[in-house]
Amino acid sequence: AVLMIAGFVFIFYFLERKKIQYKKEVSAIFFRVLMALASVMVVSAIVLGFMASGSPLNARIRKFDMERTRNLQELSSCVSAFAYDNDRLPVSLDELKNNARYSYCSRVIDPETKKDYGYSIISKNEFNLCGDFNLSTLEDFQDLGYYGNWQRHDKGQNCEKQTVTFGKPLPFEKTIPVPAR
Repeated sequence: AVLMIAGFVFIFYFLERKKIQYKKEVSAIFFRVLMALASVMVVSAIVLGFMASGSPLNARIRKFDMERTRNLQELSSCVSAFAYDNDRLPVSLDELKNNARYSYCSRVIDPETKKDYGYSIISKNEFNLCGDFNLSTLEDFQDLGYYGNWQRHDKGQNCEKQTVTFGKPLPFEKTIPVPAR
């Protein structure tokens, strides 16, 4: 489409030069037809561009969902780091916000609603993180490969169960002898 529009511009310029420089008669109807064809090409290129890529509103909604995915992955990492360091899960996401070591997690909120994400403790080492998504990505990820947490989600609220490990090493059954000095 771009090459065709460039071709129309070149033809228009060529005929205009022919008319002005060489004083040869070029029909005004030919210029109007050429302008109409170029206009149709430009409008159809714009329409086809929107059809191929979607509307700006749809792109904005997709951007929100992608940011939610990143935020939930970051929150999951924060909760896991807190659990590893403190040998327990945080009672709420506010506990992460109030702890200076994990304060970077405090800015992680839903980009559209500006609300906190859902968090609930399931067991001693399991928790749920929830987010509300605008679009479904189930059709985008049809094969059974691993895409990371929250990459493959349905429209609406989606929760994912996470399991953490705590920082204390497992005790040895036997004492390891230390060589004498």
